[in-house]
Amino acid sequence: MAAPYPDLHPELWEIVRGLDAAFPEPQESLPVGVFRDRLEELAAKAPMIPPDGLETLDWVMEVAKRPVRLRAYLPEGAGSDAMLYMHGGGWMLGSIEGHDQVCADLAAETGLRVVSIDYALSPEHRYPVALEECLAALTALCGGPRPLGRCVISGRAGTAPGETLHWPRHSVRETIGWHQSPVSFSYIPARIRIAAFRLMPTMPTHHS
Repeated sequence: MAAPYPDLHPELWEIVRGLDAAFPEPQESLPVGVFRDRLEELAAKAPMIPPDGLETLDWVMEVAKRPVRLRAYLPEGAGSDAMLYMHGGGWMLGSIEGHDQVCADLAAETGLRVVSIDYALSPEHRYPVALEECLAALTALCGGPRPLGRCVISGRAGTAPGETLHWPRHSVRETIGWHQSPVSFSYIPARIRIAAFRLMPTMPTHHS
């Protein structure tokens, strides 16, 4: 069988074919619940293979009386730096489990403590519920109650979280106290190009 896309790395071919098989009809024609279920079924078929030395830690924080799940991926010898991972999916799709391997690999390759958030999904939870939960997680990691100790945050997001967090810059600064903690955001937009803006002049670096 020919490669699904001419310039796609061969290791990704099976992933694309799996997506094509899971979604034989136009994706936009599916109810959001069906779309979510199929994505989670795909994720369940490929459970996370933890890199050597990586540990995970799950906990729940309360935001506006709603429990919000978080999972930390802790590489061996990690320093104080952390990345808050806000998965993509248009604020409607995705979960911690669906991005388990991505976060584990990010932690292992960068040496950062990666924290993934299971924010509330739309349309059940309308804007700005998910955004407020992400900002609450940033606040907790930057200095509030949290199980990881002090962190320098680099927020990494999918298209919708990344683009939304690029918009309310003033409220982000006020929420996380940007003058006290070096904070930056980066995201991977639909064209798979890295885009970023910085609340402080320098990106945080890993301390071993």
